[in-house]
Amino acid sequence: MKTSKKNLILLLIVVVLVIIIMIFFVVMNRKGKDTNENVVENNDTNFTDQEGETQFYEELEDGTKVNTSEKLKETKILNGLEIKNIQLTNKNNQSMLLAEIENKTGKETQEILINVIFSDKEGNQIGKIGGMIAPLKDGEKTKLSSSSMKDYSNAYNFEIKIKE
Repeated sequence: MKTSKKNLILLLIVVVLVIIIMIFFVVMNRKGKDTNENVVENNDTNFTDQEGETQFYEELEDGTKVNTSEKLKETKILNGLEIKNIQLTNKNNQSMLLAEIENKTGKETQEILINVIFSDKEGNQIGKIGGMIAPLKDGEKTKLSSSSMKDYSNAYNFEIKIKE
């Protein structure tokens, strides 16, 4: 009798362990699926929020917002300076505009003070950041880096104007 009781107890322990292991794997598998679904949802470049407005950014896991507007990323020209490879991000309520500038004027330029003016899809101004473009020799390239403590990550477009 003692042997059969021990065998029964041992069998119950094994069954309980198998059930616990199965539950563990099912829960872990579900968490993995949820993560993959979020990644797929975040691959949309523009989506509509709850108020029905189009959003032009993707939010990364660390909270960084990366602008996805194709219009904003289009190459811009300012007095013969080509502005391309444009990126607009926001992290911790600091917007950062990065771009590459190439002098295609055929001559050396002087330092230029600029305003970067952000707009929504309807063309309404939503904000402005000041900046400076360093002097460039003909054909020379430099980086533009301009930032603000406001969130412009949802901008549809921007234009650069010379400060007056």
